[in-house]
Amino acid sequence: TTTAALFGVTPSWAYVWDWDVAEGEFITEEDMAALNRICLIGPTVKRELFGEKNPIGEKIQVGNVQFEVRGILVSKGTSAGGGDMDNRVMIPLTTFMRRVANVDYLAGIKILLNSSSDIDKISEEITSILRERHNIADGIPDDFAVTTPTEITEMAEKVSGTFNLFLALLAGISLITGGIVVANIMFISVNERKKEIGLRKAIGANTSDIMNQFLFEAAAVTLLGGLAGILLGAGGAKILSILMKMPVSVSWASILIGVLSSTIIGIIAGIQPARKAARLQPVETLK
Repeated sequence: TTTAALFGVTPSWAYVWDWDVAEGEFITEEDMAALNRICLIGPTVKRELFGEKNPIGEKIQVGNVQFEVRGILVSKGTSAGGGDMDNRVMIPLTTFMRRVANVDYLAGIKILLNSSSDIDKISEEITSILRERHNIADGIPDDFAVTTPTEITEMAEKVSGTFNLFLALLAGISLITGGIVVANIMFISVNERKKEIGLRKAIGANTSDIMNQFLFEAAAVTLLGGLAGILLGAGGAKILSILMKMPVSVSWASILIGVLSSTIIGIIAGIQPARKAARLQPVETLK
């Protein structure tokens, strides 16, 4: 036994959703007319119920109704919401409505348009038709929802904006914390290397030479840390892409920002330790 999402679909599903079968045959108009008890199963359902065995022609029971496996759906992997799109069973819509769920309405309809410029107009027409068929009087809210790609895009942008703000705050806290740690490390380094600094000054190094040395060291530490973080992030994204079967892209802009920000934080964090080192007197450090 297994738990999977059950969908009642029409033959046009394969075209509208670009989701056909990898093996076997898709649902036909004849299946719809005859209320045939056939089904299409996703790769996850196939693996859970049949393992490596070919399931086409075998029987499965959905609730109290027995179905014959007609085909195996093309693998779609993980959805944007993290769900397993392969853990699905599809049966003819008419069979679903009369033999399984005993309902006389549709839960959802997807419509393809030839031109994106018609979206708003078609959306208004659909809304008007549904209100008329549902006998909804003027002033009464809709008992259905019409969602367009434009609305989905706007919603995604809002979610993305909030997520990006959260990541920016998290990155800012991490940079400040990292800068404090680097500054403390550099102060400790200055205290432990007083004789080295005094010796350099005694043989001719000036204040700017010492400043530049410690600023370079601080920047090098954070730059190496930034590069390590970039490699770990890119590797993690690649592993996530393989495990979750989701496309992942690492932009050059993010890599450049990572390199620049880590270098800048290193320079800022190293200013005070570098000044302290530059102000040391050779006489005192070489005692």
